[in-house]
Amino acid sequence: MIPCALGDTCTRTSLCDLGASINQIPVSLIKKLCLIEEVKPTRICLQLADRSIKIPSGLIEDMIVKVGPFAFPTNFMVLDMEGHKSSSLILGRPSLVTRGTLIDVEKGEVTLRVNEEKFVLNAVKAMQHPDIPKECMSIDLIDSLVEEVNMAKASRKS
Repeated sequence: MIPCALGDTCTRTSLCDLGASINQIPVSLIKKLCLIEEVKPTRICLQLADRSIKIPSGLIEDMIVKVGPFAFPTNFMVLDMEGHKSSSLILGRPSLVTRGTLIDVEKGEVTLRVNEEKFVLNAVKAMQHPDIPKECMSIDLIDSLVEEVNMAKASRKS
């Protein structure tokens, strides 16, 4: 999680996700920033890490994201994300690659580089005070499903 600001108004945290091939922003935040008119339609269909399929509300292009001393135009897929109202931005590979981002797992640091300038964030300290309370967002119910299937098979045999 890294602190960032959108335009001049909203300071948030964003999740750096090297596994994500897009940048994501919740539609609730787009509405809060009064940018809903700037969302362009898209025909993209996304498969998320949990294998669910989501159809984005659209695409917002060249939104200014500020991290430390740096400001970057960033394209976001706008998603109607369920869950906590302060859902974070997700900065995926497109943003991290173009920002010259280095992630040092051993030191717990995220370094953003632009030319000769760099900005170092301590990811360990940032995670000590997350803005989202501890919650469980999904639960695997495989045991109960297996039991249901076995019971259904047993009832068919009798």
